[in-house]
Amino acid sequence: MSNRVSESIAGTFENLSDMDGVEVDGCWLKWGALAGLASRLDLLIEGTGAPAQARIGLVARNHPESVAAFLGLLKGGYCVVLINPFQTGQAIAEEVAQLGLSLMMAEPQDVDGLGLARTASENNFPLINLGALERRAPHLVPYCTMQAKPESEDCALLIGTSGTSGKPKRIPIRYDTLFASVVETDTINREFGEERRPGLKPSPLIQYSPLAHITGALTIARVGITGRRLILLKKFDPKKWIQAISTYKHQIAGLPPAMMKMVLDEAPGADELQSLRAVWTGSAPPDPAVVLEFEKRYSVHVLGNYGATEYCGAIANERLDDRIKYGRAKNGAVGRVRRHVADFRIVDPDTGSEKAGEGILEVRVHRVGTEWIRTSDLASIDDDDFLFIHGRADDAINRGGFKIVPTIITDALKQHDAVDEAFVLGLADARLGQVPVAIVQLQSGAEATAEILLAHLRNRLVAYQVPIAIKIVATLPRTPSMKFDKPGMRALFDDDHLIKPAG
Repeated sequence: MSNRVSESIAGTFENLSDMDGVEVDGCWLKWGALAGLASRLDLLIEGTGAPAQARIGLVARNHPESVAAFLGLLKGGYCVVLINPFQTGQAIAEEVAQLGLSLMMAEPQDVDGLGLARTASENNFPLINLGALERRAPHLVPYCTMQAKPESEDCALLIGTSGTSGKPKRIPIRYDTLFASVVETDTINREFGEERRPGLKPSPLIQYSPLAHITGALTIARVGITGRRLILLKKFDPKKWIQAISTYKHQIAGLPPAMMKMVLDEAPGADELQSLRAVWTGSAPPDPAVVLEFEKRYSVHVLGNYGATEYCGAIANERLDDRIKYGRAKNGAVGRVRRHVADFRIVDPDTGSEKAGEGILEVRVHRVGTEWIRTSDLASIDDDDFLFIHGRADDAINRGGFKIVPTIITDALKQHDAVDEAFVLGLADARLGQVPVAIVQLQSGAEATAEILLAHLRNRLVAYQVPIAIKIVATLPRTPSMKFDKPGMRALFDDDHLIKPAG
């Protein structure tokens, strides 16, 4: 099937074969090397008898082999089922059994370490070992067979949500949706402050998010479609991010909240980041104190955006011109809604009827479909079309009829000098329905006990808002994309490890 994504990637592979494509650990790989691996994989796929538009699983890492495989599959018009390698082999086996794959691909460490040969054999599809780029050719793992599998009509990606609030679900993304998202992202980057002038070579994109997640997948798809160079970070490393900005003189760059703090902690000199005009952030609400410190220290604007896997990219964003115009008058907004991309409405959480002011956000994203998508976000839209996210409806804790917004507690905790980061969630309680608990990460070198933090909260919160337990940890649990790992947080409150402050 011909589509603009496949055609554009084919053009990049053919026309830029002698040009630098992907940088890994300071070494550049040519587009031709990536195209060569993709071609070898295509021959292996053809040999298995997999149908056109087949669902092909890719256990994807931020390595050049996975990047080449991903782009090659999109070039071939297949439905790429991105599988997160940061889970157990058993979890992958259970997921794969429900996916209807025609075959699966993985890097050597995952073929062996996650027991994928057995998974493929039990599900009757072939497994391709991606090998090592320019050192070991990709090859079929022996003893795998394949049963006939249906085609996936116009599916580019079958990708999981992040799973930060529960079990991930799979979202299908069409080829036309993917292409539209890449085009829109280019426009948004200009609004963030990226200048395009004759003779000015665009700086490479920086891949810091896992390829198995939507931000990573969209970044890799974008470089394949546009031919833009890519700096591939195997995982986020503040030193390497700083080095990339200093070397390639980025005007804008992405930096989710947790990563922004990591860069601040690394404390680069202002001269190392002097090329930056703006940093855009998202994936989670940023800490205002971190944003203010970053802007002050490096003389850049931190700009918000709002998107989700279901939307295949951003549908609201803060523009550099708006920040210059409004200053801090729009603090707290994630940006201005993009009404040519999506319709927005605020509804009453109980009745579902549209209302003014704060309520549940619903969106209808034109590149995705015609159905309204109900979010879990409590939001409002002001008269200038700025979108404000006030929290998540599903995070609210109902303690015996009293509603508690977790950010009230986390904000109070962060007022203590010893607290670096904090997270609050509700646990089930037989008498009250739910009760709040807190997980706290202390500042480096700081000391505080759960009892001290509890006393601090009692002086700032009403009684029903005070957590019944506080757990102090070295590092708050996070997913590979640096979002808070809510199931991981909840697991900390095993009865054997629960810390209940006295009083």
